[in-house]
Amino acid sequence: MPAPLGASARAAGAAPESNTLVASPPPDAFDTEAAAPAPAVPEVHRPAYLHTSQQLAARVAQIARKNPELAKVEEFGRSSQGQPLQALTLTAPGGPANKPTLLVVAGQHARETANPEFAVDYAEHLASAYGQDANLTANLRMFKICIIPNLNPDGRDIFFQGFDGGDLSKLQQRTTAQGIDENRDWEGDGAAFGKIGTSSTPGSPTYAGKMPGDAPEVSAAMSFIRGLNPSMVLDLHSFGDDILYSPGPTAQASSDERAEFGLASYLGGPAGFQARNSGTDYPTAGELRAFGTSLGKPALTVETGAFPTDQSKPDFWLMPQNSFRPNEANVFGILNRALEALGDPTREPLGPSVQRIENDGGKVSALLAAADAHAPRVDKAELTVDPGGVAERVVPLTRDGDPRRSERFNIDLAKVPGLDLSKLPDGTPFIVQGVDSSGVKGAVLADFAKPPAAASA
Repeated sequence: MPAPLGASARAAGAAPESNTLVASPPPDAFDTEAAAPAPAVPEVHRPAYLHTSQQLAARVAQIARKNPELAKVEEFGRSSQGQPLQALTLTAPGGPANKPTLLVVAGQHARETANPEFAVDYAEHLASAYGQDANLTANLRMFKICIIPNLNPDGRDIFFQGFDGGDLSKLQQRTTAQGIDENRDWEGDGAAFGKIGTSSTPGSPTYAGKMPGDAPEVSAAMSFIRGLNPSMVLDLHSFGDDILYSPGPTAQASSDERAEFGLASYLGGPAGFQARNSGTDYPTAGELRAFGTSLGKPALTVETGAFPTDQSKPDFWLMPQNSFRPNEANVFGILNRALEALGDPTREPLGPSVQRIENDGGKVSALLAAADAHAPRVDKAELTVDPGGVAERVVPLTRDGDPRRSERFNIDLAKVPGLDLSKLPDGTPFIVQGVDSSGVKGAVLADFAKPPAAASA
């Protein structure tokens, strides 16, 4: 129990307190506003979907432990504060020796917190869907996907300090713990580094550092990516429903801009994402996109979801809870299409698309369509059984005899000489791909030649 008022002073030998009554001050003697209770400081609570850097790292390690035949995690460097930088690679056994690889990077900007969640959720989705989803099963046999889910773990930790009564200014954290904007610190823009859409002033939220790779996270990532040699690079960010293409203002080498526009349109079209030229709409030097294109690879920035427009609110950079799953579904669709296009990501023009596959016990019917109204007509369709597997076999489909169904192709796999469906392992997929009259191939669609065990039970 606290001592009564004046007790401590008496104990110290101070003069006794006077019992003389003091008249109350007049009502206007004090500022009534100063006497009013201070307004409550708003709190921002951590959304249920968000995980700390340490929790994300544990989830990544768990994916690799649970799926050793499919997933491998490696540490390619350390952050400025010593946290591990992880890369998770997923691919199925077999297939070509040098599989085309999709690289997905997330978390460069600390306050764009949803993207590392999307990246790890997608890895979990791939692992659980393998052998159950025909398209993903076929794609993981033919291709690799490498995910760097959280390239700025220190910055993410700083951001989390703003939750639940913490310092709200932390919810604006964009840079690394050293104050470097990772997505202004990459090689690829030559003399424009630190001059276009960025800052050379320490303390700025777009500070590029003194030179490319000044942030140890970016330096380690550049070395890792050079060794990985990906076929396509996607960099996840947050502020809109756009896919930015082209190398930026001054990249030294790039894929063909028209092909990148076609790729961006293909990836984002079904989700309503707009393909935008970064060189005109968002000119910035030192981005990962420029580094990827300087290596001669198609590299795109995917803006994964719009935010409320009131930037005065402390939680502006938090993706609303009710927007997270819809935005994640869009991101999953974009990444799925990126895998489907990985065999030839910069093809221009695009070849025919496979609209639908019907499969009745090996009697396959596929509906194809030309890429657009001006593209050459569909000339033929090919079916590959067990792509990337020991029983891989490519067979032609037959065009439907009905002229009203000229874009439909059929085959009965049970009648293909030398192909015994009963001897195929459960969950063996096949893919269908169209070829137009100019010889241009389109993206593939898959189904199972023999269903997974759970589906066939």
